[in-house]
Amino acid sequence: FVPSVLPLFTGDQAFPINAILRATPLHITFSTKFVPPGYFTRFVTTMASFKACQLHFENGIYRNLVAFKFGDGKKYDDITSTELPGAVQVDIIRSFTDSPE
Repeated sequence: FVPSVLPLFTGDQAFPINAILRATPLHITFSTKFVPPGYFTRFVTTMASFKACQLHFENGIYRNLVAFKFGDGKKYDDITSTELPGAVQVDIIRSFTDSPE
């Protein structure tokens, strides 16, 4: 697949968030003030290679945003990775559909 032909996520698209737990976004930054070419693709490919991780396409497919469901088969967290101009942002959300055990 070629990420450059996918649409760019601009933040205008609405993602339904029915969250009971939402972690503070994690920002991976670089001293160069930009994300090195190819880093985002390698980062999300590494995340997707985990057995407990599933790609999540319900909210669309974008070249700078990848959504995952990460869990053990009983409970899942929604993880969204977004490439920003100077960082990679990772959001983790636990949905209402999960039991808060």
